[in-house]
Amino acid sequence: CGWQRVIRFASSSCSPWPEGACPHISLDLSFVHANVELAKMFVKSVESTEQGECFRQNTLMNTSKLVLNLSLRVLQLKRVLMEIPSELNVFEKPEEVLGVMIDAGIKDYASQGNGRSVALMASLDVAAELLTTEANRVEHEASLGSSSINSVLAMVSRMSRQKIFGTEGNESETNGDMTVMKNRSALESTALFEQCLRKRIEELVKILTEDRSQNSFSNSCDKVADPFGITKFRIAEFVLACIKNGNRETTAVLLEQKIPEVFLQIFFSREWNSIVLNTVTTAIIYSFEAGSTEVRKAWLSAGIIPKIMRAWFESEEVTGRKKRPGHMGHVVLLCTALEKLFLELGEENEGLVDKKDRDRFLQFCEEHVAVEIERQNFRYSGQDERESEGDMPPVNTF
Repeated sequence: CGWQRVIRFASSSCSPWPEGACPHISLDLSFVHANVELAKMFVKSVESTEQGECFRQNTLMNTSKLVLNLSLRVLQLKRVLMEIPSELNVFEKPEEVLGVMIDAGIKDYASQGNGRSVALMASLDVAAELLTTEANRVEHEASLGSSSINSVLAMVSRMSRQKIFGTEGNESETNGDMTVMKNRSALESTALFEQCLRKRIEELVKILTEDRSQNSFSNSCDKVADPFGITKFRIAEFVLACIKNGNRETTAVLLEQKIPEVFLQIFFSREWNSIVLNTVTTAIIYSFEAGSTEVRKAWLSAGIIPKIMRAWFESEEVTGRKKRPGHMGHVVLLCTALEKLFLELGEENEGLVDKKDRDRFLQFCEEHVAVEIERQNFRYSGQDERESEGDMPPVNTF
């Protein structure tokens, strides 16, 4: 009954204290403190190998909800110029709660052996949410605005995840010939929080890149030889959150783990997984729109331009009733974002990409991408010139 009461309290939509009623704050914080201690006890119990699988997963799921909701709510103290008690501050002592939760989730994933762990997904949801939450943003802080990808993602993202997919992360600023990230103006610093996350990134990337071909299956259309799975998707979302709002140290760890290469491999091998494609596309576009010069170079060094062009020309070879690759719509978004960046930077491109490669890509965008976009506009208006010539265009273009 005590634990159910904790969950009901954490999940409640009402404020933990009456608005403007400061005398109630100390009483409510005492109640919150008691529940946080209980949450810590339950988190640690997840590590016990004597507990059953169902118990471990349910414990971590419930604790994740509790930690997230309490953390979001105690941030309200900062808005009324009150300090958050250290025992309630997951940003100050992340290892005691979040670190234990993620470690327990990783252990649970290994014990499952089927490429899926509800416990790991729950803990990563908390990490991504707290790293990107608007509740920790200074009210007057300006955002970067919206990119072309947002209109696509808004249709497929859960409401609770839109802050992860948006583009309101750290702003970039120019420092000489280098573009660097400004520290995000936050009510509560995420430095220790990110330090805790960085220790787990290598292990999470191993899970993200592992081969799951032993879990292959057949659906109504085809055989899925290496299913991606929802746990890997949650890890990809977590990485996206780190790309968006991570500090320089976190970004450096992501580059050490070759995230650009990993994400591009996922992008071009999961051409029909639209949800995963959305995540990777958002990461790439954000990296080029707001990332540092080092981050941009990492994506270019990973071969993003030749891979995009190769995918395009392979798609152009498809004729008749055959289906074009399912990621071509996302390829168009990437081409548009890169073309815009190169045109805006002008001479600054020389330190970012070889001039011949840049000119070749811009010519490709002008001669192929722009023409195809215009043709699609005609097609949707019922004026497809290829149909009028008797040549049936490929289905599912983009």
